[in-house]
Formats: sequence, C-alpha cells, structure tokens
Amino acid sequence: MIRFLSSLSHTQRTLFLSFLGLIISLGVSVLTVTTLAGSVMLILAAFFVVYIMLLFKDPSIGLVALLVYCFTLNIFSREVGSDIPYGIGIEVFLLLVWLAV
Repeated sequence: MIRFLSSLSHTQRTLFLSFLGLIISLGVSVLTVTTLAGSVMLILAAFFVVYIMLLFKDPSIGLVALLVYCFTLNIFSREVGSDIPYGIGIEVFLLLVWLAV
C-alpha cells in the first residue's frame, strides 16, 4: 500500500485517500444503522474487495485460498455435522483464478 501511495502524484494521493476516507465513513454509518447480518456482509464485502485486488496482482493467492477454503469447510462440516454444499464455492474460486491468470 505504501509503495502504491508513493507511486502516485500528490494530487492523485489526496484524491485516493479522500475517496478511501469517504468509503470508510460511509461503511461506519451503515454499520451503525443495519442489523448484525448486514454488518457482517459489509465487512465480508470489504475483505472480498481486498482479496480480488491481491488475486489479480498474484494469481497464486487464489489457489492457496482455494486450498484453505476446501480444508476449512470440510473440517467445519465434519465437526458441526451439517452437510454444507461447497462445490459452488470451489467453482467460484477456480473461475476467479482463471480470470486473474
């Protein structure tokens, strides 16, 4: 992030940080108004945006995330005892990696 900010000119850096501050303040205001499920979904959406940025920078991150997803969900399904269909999630991860490559 620091390398990205240092590569921008002063005007671009100011605009980027202002936009980032606006998004953060909007997110905080939404978090205070919505329910718990809405707050969790907003936080997950923020993590998803960061993941997509990292994925398109280095596609191998997608394969590592796919492995973590498969093993974690499989262990969670075994311990909790529910049959969670996770095939669609695997296909989404593979499609995102394919697009990143």
